[in-house]
Amino acid sequence: KTPKDQKQLEDDLLRTSGRAPAAEKEHDVVEQLKPVLKQTSIEEVVAPEVDDPLLEEEKGPPTMIPGHEHLGDTAVVFQPQNVMTMARAGQPLSEVASQADVFIRY
Repeated sequence: KTPKDQKQLEDDLLRTSGRAPAAEKEHDVVEQLKPVLKQTSIEEVVAPEVDDPLLEEEKGPPTMIPGHEHLGDTAVVFQPQNVMTMARAGQPLSEVASQADVFIRY
């Protein structure tokens, strides 16, 4: 929606063009956050649970996925899942991860 108020239009144009004075922008943000900051206490802040592989118990040696013994000549272990499969020389890692049902983020 486009504001009908001329003053509001001019303020928006200054803000979006980057020509608004920096002190005014910072001051406006601080003023807008003051009510939120006053309402929040440390007891109300909830930290998300994070999976930390270092905190997990030792799972023992990796186990070969049944039926994967004949898929290649090189053993590949995926951590922290502790899964082992076999790969051929030159096979893309994404294919090896896919056959082991492991997701690689990058």
